Amino acid sequence: LLTGDPKYGNEAKRRLLYFFVDWDPEGATALTHNDEPAMWIMRWGVCAYDWTYDLFTPEERAKMEKSLLIRTKQNYDVLRRKPMDANPYESHANGYLQILGEAAIMLLPEHPELKDYLDYALTVFWVAAPTYGTPDGGWNEGPGYWSYTVDRTMRFLFVVRNATGIDLGKKPFFVNTGYYPMIGWPGPSKQTSFGDGVDPGSQARMLKVMAAYNRNPDFLKPASTRPPRIDFSVWPVLTGGVELGEPNLARLPKAWHFPGIGFVAMRTDLDNFDNDVGLLFQSNPFGAVSHHHNAQNCFMLEAFGEALAISSGYYDYYSSPHHAGWTRQTKARNGVTFDGGKGQIRGGEAVGRITHFSTDEDFDIAIGDATAAYPGFVKAERTVVHVRPGIFVIRDANVDKNEHIFEYNLHAFKPGAFDEKAQTVTLMMPKAELEVRFLADKPWTFEAFDTFPVAPQPSPRRPEQWHFRASAPEKSPAMDLLTVLLPYRVDEREKLPELKKLADGVEFTFKDGKKATVRFDGDKVITEKK
Repeated sequence: LLTGDPKYGNEAKRRLLYFFVDWDPEGATALTHNDEPAMWIMRWGVCAYDWTYDLFTPEERAKMEKSLLIRTKQNYDVLRRKPMDANPYESHANGYLQILGEAAIMLLPEHPELKDYLDYALTVFWVAAPTYGTPDGGWNEGPGYWSYTVDRTMRFLFVVRNATGIDLGKKPFFVNTGYYPMIGWPGPSKQTSFGDGVDPGSQARMLKVMAAYNRNPDFLKPASTRPPRIDFSVWPVLTGGVELGEPNLARLPKAWHFPGIGFVAMRTDLDNFDNDVGLLFQSNPFGAVSHHHNAQNCFMLEAFGEALAISSGYYDYYSSPHHAGWTRQTKARNGVTFDGGKGQIRGGEAVGRITHFSTDEDFDIAIGDATAAYPGFVKAERTVVHVRPGIFVIRDANVDKNEHIFEYNLHAFKPGAFDEKAQTVTLMMPKAELEVRFLADKPWTFEAFDTFPVAPQPSPRRPEQWHFRASAPEKSPAMDLLTVLLPYRVDEREKLPELKKLADGVEFTFKDGKKATVRFDGDKVITEKK
């Protein structure tokens, strides 16, 4: 299509005839048998046939379109049986919807009976899709699946806009969603996620697409901070030639709240990642469904270019022994467990929510309520206070009808160290470290291990990680614990402020003599800088 050279078109034609004519559309690659090959055949086959249409004879077109119509009807039938218009919460089904819409647009001139298919696809997409995205731009399944879903969804937006003039990109999700990965996982970030996987390269590439579609140069920032790579996809063709200015992140807030997914990002420097300290916190009203983990009220922290407190484990494959038994469990997060690693339940009822968010030049505050996610709990509340720039006070208040040994978990890429007498644990990376201080009325007991309890599929890309657990000194129906997170560059620990535990909170004295206090009056947070 780009060169006019038939040798490329004829090779595409050969493959299309192989997949659509030689393969039985109602056999092993039917949508109802195994949806992965069925989706991939249609996802690329529909556009490839459109681009090479003139190279087919009338007889070849008849054979191709017979198969295409069968596969298109499979997508429509599955969506209507769900039905997608009333039950849209399935990751793959959103892909079926886009395939249905693209196929109907491409085939409609010769097959007007597909108008009902197109009407259904456009109506459901406008009303419900993408179902794991929210108008504020948040994405329930994490940044990896954000990039994969946005990849195919943005192509659908281009196809619909070019063919019909309808701009589905006016939906608020598409206007705002670039900020979700850009603020949460900036280009050089090595941080993990609250869901299945991260893919920084794919995320940066799709942000470039979002920048072109929305004429928003902010979204170019992550790609500009990553090593350049050749993009062999269709996107350089579709977005090439769009002139944009330079990103200007200095004007943006440094603390963000995406209420639809209960996601909070607190950062100190959006322009210079090596100077940034960032804490990510989530309490998600979608629940622990699809590719999201049992990670309500959990956090991650990175500082000065290093991922320090991480979400542990790997996504080797969906529901593998490691993935189901470790990666998506609360004990693999920086969160609260009890009685030997017991954590949150899984399912749509395991919801969380951010009940308070505020930000100013001195403090950011977020309160997460994960009560529904813990079996039988009366209260599960975590408060995160960011003492700007780059110090965090966390209060965990949990109540159950039964007594438990409550636990506080931390995870890191590299081995850390702890001092039980001093009630501190330090997570260590080459350029930065994180000291966590426990301010409990009675000392907690510490332990650490560096081998996964459930091993992932063997791979050099899945090394062991370091895991820390602090346990309450005795059984109780409640816990009320303060911890302080103090990140620093490896050669600048002496710059940390002095810390004093108060009866109702904590006080910091900085090297310039200024003070900051964080106090708690019931569930109310009282902050002051002077």
